[in-house]
Amino acid sequence: MPFKDSLSKLSEYLEVGAENVAKKSGELIEVSKINMEISSEEKKAYELYAKIGKKIYKRYIEGMEVDKDFISKCKEIEDIEKDIKELKERKLRAKEMKNCRHCYCEMKAEDNYCPRCGKKQ
Repeated sequence: MPFKDSLSKLSEYLEVGAENVAKKSGELIEVSKINMEISSEEKKAYELYAKIGKKIYKRYIEGMEVDKDFISKCKEIEDIEKDIKELKERKLRAKEMKNCRHCYCEMKAEDNYCPRCGKKQ
């Protein structure tokens, strides 16, 4: 009988353990789903923040009135865009390429006509 009791207790222990594992797995899945939803909503908010910022920067570039708190950040963006433009030009020179003056596609530096739009350079 003691052996039978031991098996019975082991069986109960395994059953409870399996139930706990199933419960924890369900909780983990639920938490993962919620985390994915949070990330999705945060991404939407970030995209809206970016759209707001782009509108403010566009107003700044067009010479329209911009809140004084944003002017220094707009100037920083302007400087960064200038740096990006210079880096892109350096990259093209390093690849011995250039941009078409009309459609801006990359083309070999020695080409006289654009392979995309066909216009003379």
